[in-house]
Amino acid sequence: MSRLTLWVRAGSDGLRCGGDPAAHQLFMLMLWKAELDPNLKFDVKTVNESRPPPEFREV
Repeated sequence: MSRLTLWVRAGSDGLRCGGDPAAHQLFMLMLWKAELDPNLKFDVKTVNESRPPPEFREV
């Protein structure tokens, strides 16, 4: 299984996760699923909406 990437809106500092409840809910759900299935691997990356990285634009 390939790695999943969860893109989360960055907070006011531009680095840490922002206060998006939907993103937090997805993150908690993915953590729970990963406990049940050790093959589930995912990364959480923050994105600053004013300066999105090139890899985010490709998605």
